[in-house]
Amino acid sequence: MSVLTKVFVVLVTVLSVMLVALIVPFVANTQDYKKMFSAADDQRAIAERAAAIRQDELSASQEKDSEQTASLKRQNENLVSQINLLSQSLADSEAKALNEQGKNAKFEADLSRLTSANQQYAQIAQEVQQELTRRRSDTVAQQTKIIQLGDRNNELESQLDTLTRQVRRVREQTVQLQEQNTVLETKLAQLPPEWRAKVLHEEVAPAPFVPESPIKGEVTSVEQLEKDTFVQVNVGRNDGVAENMKFLVHRSNQFVATLVITKVDARASAGRLELLQGDVTVGDAVLTGGY
Repeated sequence: MSVLTKVFVVLVTVLSVMLVALIVPFVANTQDYKKMFSAADDQRAIAERAAAIRQDELSASQEKDSEQTASLKRQNENLVSQINLLSQSLADSEAKALNEQGKNAKFEADLSRLTSANQQYAQIAQEVQQELTRRRSDTVAQQTKIIQLGDRNNELESQLDTLTRQVRRVREQTVQLQEQNTVLETKLAQLPPEWRAKVLHEEVAPAPFVPESPIKGEVTSVEQLEKDTFVQVNVGRNDGVAENMKFLVHRSNQFVATLVITKVDARASAGRLELLQGDVTVGDAVLTGGY
């Protein structure tokens, strides 16, 4: 029972006692008081019934308030539990946020380091690219030189083949001349002594010769005198040239003529062309037969 209910019951009781105290004198003195007492008693009964009804209402209200209070307590407990869970979740979230901030700071440091490294790698890559370009240019230049040297080698091999064939031809001619010389010597031996002496005392021009060491030069001038053609070359006594030395004149891989030296200076020499296979011009190469 609540305090308010108790107070109300006490007040009702006090009122009832006061009513009884007022009614008794009137009952003793007069019949009217009895009627009044009866009326008061009826009112008291009504008041008691009203108090009982009010008491029931207060009890029901108290029970309802108790249920609401219990429900509110349960809701409060649930809310407290939820608040605790939310607080724990918030603490976890804050811890995760701090952890993520640390990771983010680490990522930013790594990103800065990687950016710096990337710039260095880009600079190194640029330098490597420049070096690669330079080396490619050098490689192209070297390949061009190799091709040029290959072409020059092919040209020299072709010239060597031509000169080899010419040397072989000259050697064959030499053999033939030696055979002819042998035949002539045999015939000369068969001549009468007086004729043989006369033939042997005649002045015979020496045959052109080829030096053991190769000599190479160029035609510097060409001069036509009657039926003979004379040329001057840019090699002389200092280069090992001697009179009656034989040269082959050629243009690229083409044989043009044979040159027999008749006059030699220190740095130049001149001679007569033989076995002409074409026109000799300034700049044509001259090579000794043994080249």
